[in-house]
Amino acid sequence: MVWWLFPGEHHNTDGSHRKYLEQQNEWKRFDPDLLEALLEIDKQNKLDVHALEKASVFRNAVFVSDPVPCERRPFTQRPAERNRWLARIKEKLKDCDLIFLDPDNGIASERLKLTQRCAGSVYSYQIRL
Repeated sequence: MVWWLFPGEHHNTDGSHRKYLEQQNEWKRFDPDLLEALLEIDKQNKLDVHALEKASVFRNAVFVSDPVPCERRPFTQRPAERNRWLARIKEKLKDCDLIFLDPDNGIASERLKLTQRCAGSVYSYQIRL
C-alpha cells in the first residue's frame, strides 16, 4: 500500500469523509475485519493512515508512507527529488504482487508543472513496477 502523503496538510478535511461507517450493514459483508478496524480508528478519532497500518487487518502487507518531497529548494530540483522518492518506493515494492496506490490529493493534470508543490500526484501515471 502506497500512501501518497503530502506534508503539512492539516488544514484540509482529509480523513473526514467517513459516512460509510454509518452504513455498517451495507459494508460489513465485504470485509467485516476491516470494517471493525475502521470503526475502532474512528472511535479513537485517529485520522492517520498509520492507524490503519497498526490495525493489522492487512496481513503480509507492505506499507510505504514516505511523504512526497514538497519543500525542496530550489524548486527546479523538485522533479529529481521526486524521481528519487519514487525509486525508493519501487524498490520497497519490488517483490509485491498487488499494489494499492492512494493518490492523496488526486491525480493531477499533465499540464501541471513538476516544479509546483502540488505536483506530487502527477507521477501516478508514470509508475511502472
